[in-house]
Amino acid sequence: MVYGKFIMSPSPLLNTPDIELASSSSVPKSIYRVQVDPPQLVKEQIAQGYTPFQNGIIKEVFVKPGDQIGPNDTLFRIGDDEPSHKKEGWLATQEANPKGAVHGKITSMTNPATGAPWKVGDKVVLPCEMAIIEEDSNVGSDIPSQTLKRMVMILQIPNDLFAKYDLDDSAETYQVLNRIGSYTRGIAREYVLRSADKDVFESKVPTTFQAAFPSTGPAGTNVPDTRIIQVLDSIGSLKAVDYNKAGNTFIVDMLKNWRPRGFDLAPEEVDNIQNLASFALGVKETDPRETCKDIFTICQEFSEWKMASPLPSPDRGANNWSIFSAWVPRYSGPDGFPDRYPLRPIWDYFEKTLARTIREQLYPNSPVANTTPPYIFSPAGFKNPTDEFLNFRNFDGRYSPYGSKADGGFESFIGNTPPEEFVRKMSILKNAAKRVTFTFLRWIPWQDWDYQDMINDYLNGNTLTHENVVGFDPANYWPWWGDQRQIVKDQGKFSDPRAKAKYGSDTFGAKGWPDQLRNPRGDPSGTHIDPGSIRPVDLVSEVDVPYTYELKLKNGTGIRTRLDYLLDYFRKYYDEPELNPDGKKIRGANEQTDTPQVPGPPDLLGAAYTGLSS
Repeated sequence: MVYGKFIMSPSPLLNTPDIELASSSSVPKSIYRVQVDPPQLVKEQIAQGYTPFQNGIIKEVFVKPGDQIGPNDTLFRIGDDEPSHKKEGWLATQEANPKGAVHGKITSMTNPATGAPWKVGDKVVLPCEMAIIEEDSNVGSDIPSQTLKRMVMILQIPNDLFAKYDLDDSAETYQVLNRIGSYTRGIAREYVLRSADKDVFESKVPTTFQAAFPSTGPAGTNVPDTRIIQVLDSIGSLKAVDYNKAGNTFIVDMLKNWRPRGFDLAPEEVDNIQNLASFALGVKETDPRETCKDIFTICQEFSEWKMASPLPSPDRGANNWSIFSAWVPRYSGPDGFPDRYPLRPIWDYFEKTLARTIREQLYPNSPVANTTPPYIFSPAGFKNPTDEFLNFRNFDGRYSPYGSKADGGFESFIGNTPPEEFVRKMSILKNAAKRVTFTFLRWIPWQDWDYQDMINDYLNGNTLTHENVVGFDPANYWPWWGDQRQIVKDQGKFSDPRAKAKYGSDTFGAKGWPDQLRNPRGDPSGTHIDPGSIRPVDLVSEVDVPYTYELKLKNGTGIRTRLDYLLDYFRKYYDEPELNPDGKKIRGANEQTDTPQVPGPPDLLGAAYTGLSS
C-alpha cells in the first residue's frame, strides 16, 4: 500500500457544486464584475409594507472606463423609479450606490439595453451587472489569483498497519485509515523536527571536515564512507526542538528559499528568487470617503446641541416659533453657538492608522501612495525585498517602535504559537486600518419642513403630530444642518441671521435626526450620554489587513496569491490542513465597502454607517 499526500492552498470549501482552480502558468489579470442588487430593507420597513425597488434610474455617474478606482469608490447613484411606488404616492429615499470593492481599472460600464456607457437618466432593472473592473495586480486582494498545489509525499505503508484487517469491512477500513493517518503525520512531523536545527549542523560541517581531512593535492584525500559517517557523527546529533518552533521556523525558511515548480526559470532567477518577490498590503492609503465624513458631521452636530429645558411654552404659536427656542448649544460660545466639538478626537483617532503612522514617520518625504512600507516591499524599492519584509514583520531595527502597536515581531511568538496561528499573524498587518461605526436603531429622520411642523404641533399640545405620528417627542431627536439634497427650498422658514452666518444661507436647515447615540453601540433603551464621555475606542475598531505575495519572472509567467495561502501551503508540507477553513479570519478588500442610504424618511428605521481609514 502506498500513501500520497497532495496539498492545496487555499483549501477548497466543498460546500458548493463547483471548485475553481486557477492556472499557475502566468500572472493573471483578475476580473471583478460589479453586480448591483435591489437595496435591502430593514425589518421595520418590511412591517410597514415597504418594498425594495427593482426599477431604478441613474441619478449620478461618478466614474468612466479607464479610471483607476479603489474598493470604497462609488460608481453610480441609483434612485427609486418603481412604478408601484409612484402609484402609491411614495418613493423610497434609499438608494443603490454600488462601489468598486477592489483596487483596479474600470474596463467597461455598458448599459445592456443601449450598448452605450451608462449616463444620468438611464433606467436600470436590478439586479444588473453594471461594470467590469480589471483588478490592480500591484495591490493586495481578498481574492487569490492562483491556487498552489503539489504532491509532497509518496510513502510506502508498512504491511503491519493493514495486513491484519479486513478492508472489505467499513469499520476496520476506518481503523486502518486512522492508523495510516497517524503514521504519515508522524513521518512529516519527524521530518520538520529534525530539519529545524539543520542550519546549525550544516554550518559545522566545513570546519569539521577541513580538520579531519586536510587536502593533499588537487585530488584531495581518498576516504572511505565509514570514516565520513564517523566524522559527521562527531559533530553531534540534532537538538530536540519544540514542535511549534520547528514548524514555524520551517515556514520562514521556506519563504526565504522556496523555488516554485512548473516554471521555466532563468539561472539567475533560480539563485535570486527571494529578491524577485513582492509583498503588497491589501489596502491603499486613502482618506475616508465623503459619505463617512457626512455621517461624522451629523454625529458632530449631535454633540453640539441639546434640548432646551424647559421647552418654550406652547402659547408662542407657530408664527413665533424658532428652532433655537427648542434647541440650545450644549457648550455655548459668546455668539450663542457651540464652541466645543467633543467628537473631534474620535475622527482624529480614526484617521491615524498604523500604516499611515509608519509611512509618515519613517518616510516623511514620500508621496501618499501605495509604494513605501508597510504598503509594498518589492524589487523596485529594495535590493532584498523578502529580507526587508521579514525585518519589518519582525518589528526590529527602524521598525521596532511599532511592534507594540501591532502584535509584536514574529520572533516573539515563533516558539509558542501553533503554526496555523503563526501563518495568520505573519500574513497580516494588525491594526493597519480603522473602521468607525455610527448606529441608528429606531425612529425616522425627518425632513426640515416636517420637523418644524411636528415641533410646532408638539409645543401647541397636539400629541397627534405631523401625519399622525403618535407620541412625537422632540427629545428623541436632534438637529442637523447641511445636506444639500434635503434642505428645505423655502428659505423664509429659517431666517435666523446668526445661523446663516455660521452655516451659510444655501445650506441652512434643521433636520430632525433620531437620537441614537445614547450608548456608543446604539442601545435604544439607554440613557442619553454626554458626547464628551465617548472614547474613540468605543466607536472605532482596528482592522487587520492581509498581504499579497507576487512573483514576476522574465518570461511573463509568475505567481500571485495571498501571503497566508502561501505560508499555509508551506505548513501543509508537514502538517495537516484545517478541516473547515474559516474565511473570516482575515479581512479582505470587499469588507471595506458599504452602501449608506441618503438621510431621510422612510428608510432609516435601522442603519449602521461605517467608514474605513487606511
